[in-house]
Amino acid sequence: MSSRLPRRLGFGRLEPWQRNQYIVVATVALAQVGSDLTQPFIALYVRYLGVTDLTEASRWSGLVVGAAPLCSALMSPLWGSMADRFGRKAMVLRALLMISLMQMAQALVPDVHWLLAARIVLGMFAGFSTMAMALAVSLGPRERMGQAIGMVQAAQLFPTAIGPTIGGLLSDTFGLRTNFFVTGLMLIIPISVMYFLVREGDYAERVERTSTRPVRGRAAWRSQLAVPGFAAALGILFVARFADRALPPILPLFLSELDTPRAQLATITGLVVSAGAVAAACSATLYGRRSRPENNRRLLIIALSGGALFSLLLGIATSWQQVLVLRFVLGLLAGGSLSLGYTLGARLGPPERSGLTLGILASCAQLGSASAPLLGGVLGGIGLHVVFLVNAAAYLVALALAAFGARTPRPPATQELASEPEA
Repeated sequence: MSSRLPRRLGFGRLEPWQRNQYIVVATVALAQVGSDLTQPFIALYVRYLGVTDLTEASRWSGLVVGAAPLCSALMSPLWGSMADRFGRKAMVLRALLMISLMQMAQALVPDVHWLLAARIVLGMFAGFSTMAMALAVSLGPRERMGQAIGMVQAAQLFPTAIGPTIGGLLSDTFGLRTNFFVTGLMLIIPISVMYFLVREGDYAERVERTSTRPVRGRAAWRSQLAVPGFAAALGILFVARFADRALPPILPLFLSELDTPRAQLATITGLVVSAGAVAAACSATLYGRRSRPENNRRLLIIALSGGALFSLLLGIATSWQQVLVLRFVLGLLAGGSLSLGYTLGARLGPPERSGLTLGILASCAQLGSASAPLLGGVLGGIGLHVVFLVNAAAYLVALALAAFGARTPRPPATQELASEPEA
């Protein structure tokens, strides 16, 4: 059976499914650059809209930033189910168009109440990342699922190193509203590329033709949640996303506590955040290339173990140079845990329900992302070192789930054959 697997091609000799996957990844990267032009400056925009009191501005910033991922977490399974019925490419285009419109709407809001409303609508009707992941997975052979998910995750992480810098320059030069306009216009490029260049079909259609009639509605949700090991995958994604998102809000305060030169504090904070993002993107790519059904759980255990260890070491760092190095190593080791968790859970679902499967997984991850800043702020009030200890404990919980809760039976031979390309 292994002789029927598609061989790895060299650069410049791409099969159609590989070309389509790379276009999807480039689309995700462009969309993420646009997001990074606006996301880091929400707090400043809230004050620009008239919320001058710092306490009120902080409260409104938390609501505005958290509204979109929370609503997206609630809606992701629905959009995933619709993608399985009406096509993943159509859902990606719908999401991109909605993001473009709502970014421009945010540029025109008169006050913070309308900004919050725009963010709620954005979260409810976008769901871009999950749909892009489902599309990338469906375009290629199922045994390369880990590589596809890893590339999409990397495409979301790499722009973090450059997007905020560009956004800062635009804000300082032309004003905060400009960022939202530029983002909305930028998204026309990935929308056009996706519409004209990506052909949905080949592997996805072949697999779904050989599959039985798909289960839909509540029965599909129940059957997916009942799959052995799927609940553990949900827990791993929640905890891994929580651990990843808990650190950025407290890093500036932690660096300040380490007597980082005040004049360079913002620059050093940006350097630490960028180093972590680049390392995590490299990690997602490398783990994705190495991931196979037989070794995915082992790679996940390695990634989560590294996350626990280096979270502890970060908590006892004594200089910003140590924080920089440890954050980079933490990203290299644990940055791919999210893509490995997605791969673990996605392999447990049938090919014809990949959108719903990834939607449920994404909901759990986004809930972890939304809860991290809230709990991190509470823990930071007790002591900044406590956040790193809780982060290490979170990685250990995910490690236990990966080691003992994610053991799954080998899929039946018919399912493996259905996932292979025809001769």
